[in-house]
Amino acid sequence: MTISICCPHCDSRAIARTSKALTSTMREIRYACVDPECGHTYVATLEIVRTLSPSAKPNPSVILPIVKVTQRQSATHA
Repeated sequence: MTISICCPHCDSRAIARTSKALTSTMREIRYACVDPECGHTYVATLEIVRTLSPSAKPNPSVILPIVKVTQRQSATHA
């Protein structure tokens, strides 16, 4: 699965060029618009915000809320 994002100015596809970890649950991602007439480059963040299924090898320094997922919710996100 690839996460795609559109340029906020021209709505063309943008490509992730680089990323770096800010914390164990957050990354900073640099994007570039594929439209050469636009040329917008920008930074976005990706953050892990909650747990749906707990890890079998938990990191004690990572504290995320655990959310119960109903069958209906998991079917709509599949």
